[in-house]
Amino acid sequence: MLRLTTEKARAFNQVVPDFGMLASIISTTTISSNGENVPRDEIQGLVAGCPSEKNWDGSPLYFYKGVWYPFFAIRGALSFQQHFIARDTDIILTSMPKSGTTWLKALAFSVVNRNIYSPTESPLLTTPSHDLVRFFEIDLYSKSQLPDLEQLPSPRIFSSHSHYETLPQSIRSSPGCKIVYICRNPLDQLVSYFHFSRKFKRENVKPLSSIDEGFDNVCRGIQSQGPFWDSVLGYWKASLERPDKVLFLKYEDLKDDITFNLKKLAEFLGLPFSEKEEKEGVIEEISRLCSFDNLRNLEVNRTGVRPLGTPNTTIYDNTGKPLQNSSHHFANPHEVGVGEINPHKALNPGLVFETTTEDYLQFLCYYGYPEKNIRSMSKTNFNCPRINIDRLISNINYPSISISNLDRHKPAQTIKRTVTNVGCPNATYISRVHAPVGLEVKVFPNKIAFVEGLTRVSFKVLFDGKEASNGYNFGSVTWFDGRHSVRLSFASYGPFWDSVLGYWKASLERPDKVLFLKYEDLKDDITFNLKKLAEFLGIPFTDKEEKDGVIEEISKLCSFDNLRNLEVNRTGVRPMGTPNSAFFRKAKVGDWCNDLTPSMAERFLKIVEEKLAGSGLSFKVISSFKSSYFKNSTLSGLSKLAFQYPNTLSQKGPKTLDTKTNIVEIVIN
Repeated sequence: MLRLTTEKARAFNQVVPDFGMLASIISTTTISSNGENVPRDEIQGLVAGCPSEKNWDGSPLYFYKGVWYPFFAIRGALSFQQHFIARDTDIILTSMPKSGTTWLKALAFSVVNRNIYSPTESPLLTTPSHDLVRFFEIDLYSKSQLPDLEQLPSPRIFSSHSHYETLPQSIRSSPGCKIVYICRNPLDQLVSYFHFSRKFKRENVKPLSSIDEGFDNVCRGIQSQGPFWDSVLGYWKASLERPDKVLFLKYEDLKDDITFNLKKLAEFLGLPFSEKEEKEGVIEEISRLCSFDNLRNLEVNRTGVRPLGTPNTTIYDNTGKPLQNSSHHFANPHEVGVGEINPHKALNPGLVFETTTEDYLQFLCYYGYPEKNIRSMSKTNFNCPRINIDRLISNINYPSISISNLDRHKPAQTIKRTVTNVGCPNATYISRVHAPVGLEVKVFPNKIAFVEGLTRVSFKVLFDGKEASNGYNFGSVTWFDGRHSVRLSFASYGPFWDSVLGYWKASLERPDKVLFLKYEDLKDDITFNLKKLAEFLGIPFTDKEEKDGVIEEISKLCSFDNLRNLEVNRTGVRPMGTPNSAFFRKAKVGDWCNDLTPSMAERFLKIVEEKLAGSGLSFKVISSFKSSYFKNSTLSGLSKLAFQYPNTLSQKGPKTLDTKTNIVEIVIN
């Protein structure tokens, strides 16, 4: 008997708490519970000793810490509770199974992305809402203990059947993370889930034959993610206590007045519809797109095709943990690039970055190869672009961006990339940026659309580092079309002068806090600088130590030649894979002359002149170049910046300081 009798309905209503006629207000549509067959031995440790009952489909339910979990969800639920870290921009959609979940996912996704996708190009037309808004317990955390969620752009939208009290603390305590709960009247929810669960056929498991067979259990709260009343009451009370944090929706109210409740949802999410949008019928378009009849009749929902939408690469290993370097620390993008390739997803990547022959020739330009040699190698009439050398390397069409000189005092830098569509001919991608605090990153355009005959599209990424932190800043730009996730990683670095000036100024302002040392000074007088270092650290050498030659012993131990010849430095390997011997090259002041051309040196020194102007900072630059190079040097105007060159300069050059070492000092005023 598949009908819920009046007698049983009354019995069930008696066990549902009456808070404002709860039994008549509740709803949600589907949790695409794929019933993934998690091996029983993997969850034995979790459920040992837990009470167990049968679900409608005949599979076991386990009672753990007040909640009845289906066997395929308990592992994911516990991992989710233990490991998920919420962002303040996250949106969490929650419900009991079969209470309007599918509908809520479609509505929320459309509201959040309405400025990116029009209803006629929405990913909902080709992708089930459960792949656009994924479940924590039976999807993300069921497949991996630590799924790769950090690369997802904000705002992230997730779904959960967890009770409010069992949500991770990071969700409940986050000031900005929003929770939307949808409920359905308990009678409809019960019957809907009964029919839904019977669609799953499991080996050696016999489903319950009728509602009668499991009805007593339901009245005791024994149902998937039950007790029903505990789930509903938890979110109901939270919505009363924190209405800015938790929105409590009712399936029946959405059915009665979708326009009012869509506006309510949009306002709660901080994305209210404008008057212009209301006049243009945007609310009605979203309502129509997400209607039950429309979603049900879409090919993707009728045929059961479930594109995964997972990225082609991952920064997590096959256990779900972040990739590590050889020292067992989390690896950064310099060590893993965009991550390890997913060979299955790589067969259908969606977008690719095609690196052309011209890109590689520009790469040779960057490294100073003469145009004549490049033409000879490539058998072309190629000319190196007449642009900034750093921009040249940054604009090579590669699925990563490196900016080695992000100047806080200059306008934002813009980098170009071109992608080729190798997926569906009519695809629309939206971009999401994940950038560190202080580094402003924008993508233009933030939406790219491909049509028949148009397979290549270019976009630009703007980097503004006015507020960026010193050192490396890592992040990513990810393109989504609902099926594919294509990630471009980036790394930017504050320039040499920002690093040096920052510490130089700090050493002047707080000499007791910051000690500023110069490599060349240590090479010139190690004894003096060792004493200086010891005094700064509060452990000066005693007279006895100085007489006993302790300073000389330390100098000898730490000398370049001694360290370089130690077995551990000749043969050892650093955690990142760098040989220890790589840290001991020449230690020669002025060795730059062997690799930089005169024009390169002058160019860089001019930049240094400009950047360090007025700072009072001086340092030495030793060179073996002939006087013909420096005779026409235009370096000038930098107060107290001292360079040292050989006295082979013209007679009009600087005064020789040391005839034995052939070194002179140039003071540029």
